[in-house]
Amino acid sequence: MKFAEQSVVWPEIKEVAKPFYEGMQQHKIMIQQCSNCSTHLPPAQLVCDHCGCDDLTWVEADGSGEIYTYVVYHRSFHPAFNDQVPYIVALVELKEGPRLMGQLKLKEGQIYKVGSTVVTGFHKIDKNNELLYFQLEDGDGQHRPPGPIHQGRPALLVAGRALALPKRPRAGKRLRSA
Repeated sequence: MKFAEQSVVWPEIKEVAKPFYEGMQQHKIMIQQCSNCSTHLPPAQLVCDHCGCDDLTWVEADGSGEIYTYVVYHRSFHPAFNDQVPYIVALVELKEGPRLMGQLKLKEGQIYKVGSTVVTGFHKIDKNNELLYFQLEDGDGQHRPPGPIHQGRPALLVAGRALALPKRPRAGKRLRSA
C-alpha cells in the first residue's frame, strides 16, 4: 500500500466531531452529554445510546480514566509511525464513562496493565494541530508486559505467560510438512 508523503495522519473532520477536535487544540477533552438522561457519550454521536434523545450538548471531560484494553503495535500502519515501533494504543474508559482511543506514552521503566489509571496529555503534531495521548498517573501500574513484547518480537499470551512466536519463513521458502 502506498501512502502520501506526510508526517501527520489526520482525519477529515466531520461537522458532528468538530467540537472534539477543536477542544484538543485547547488541551481539552470534549465529550457529549444527553440533555434528557444526562448520559455521557463519546464524541460525534447523533443520538443518545441510552435513551435515543437527539438533544446532545458538549461538555469538558476530566481527562482521566482507566485502561480498558490496549494493543502493542510491532509494525506501523503508516510511515509517520515507523520510528516509534513498538508503540501502544489504549482504549481508555474516562471517569465520565465514554471510551476514547489514543497512544499510551510511557516513561522508561513504567509498568501498566488493564485498569491502570491514566491522564491525558497533548502534543503538537504540526503547526495547526494538537493530538491527545494518554500517560500513567504518577506511581500507577503494577504489571510490566512480558519481555518478548518489548524486545520487538511478537508474543502470544497464554494464561498470563508470554510465548515467543516462531520466526516467519523467508519469502520463497516453503515449510516442510511433517
